[in-house]
Amino acid sequence: MDTTVKRVYDAVVQKYTSSKTGAFSNDLFTKDLIQFVSKNRTVAALIEERVSVEKVVNHALRARFEQIAGLKRNDMLTCEQIEEIVAELATCARNPLSGIRAHIKGMKGRMRGR
Repeated sequence: MDTTVKRVYDAVVQKYTSSKTGAFSNDLFTKDLIQFVSKNRTVAALIEERVSVEKVVNHALRARFEQIAGLKRNDMLTCEQIEEIVAELATCARNPLSGIRAHIKGMKGRMRGR
C-alpha cells in the first residue's frame, strides 16, 4: 500500500469509525456517501449523461475520499488506488459499496422517468 493510499484509508476509517463500538461503521459510510452523491452536481451531470453506475461510484469515491483526506488537486487518486482502498475497507465491512450502488441506480431510474 503506497503512502497516499494508506493516508486516505486511515482518514476514511477514522471518519467512519463508530464512537460506540470503536469499529468501522458501514452504515455511517453508506449514509455519508448517499448524502454526498445526492448533493453533488458532477454526479447529477454524470447520471444525466447516462454514465455507468460504476463510473459514477468511482467519481463519488474519488471526490469524497480526496475531500476526507484533504488531498489537493495534484494529488488526485487513480482508479487503482480507489480499488485498493475499497478492497481494504472490505476487510472491515461486508460489501461496503452495495448501498451506494443501489442509491445511484435509483437516481438513474428517476432520471429515466423524466
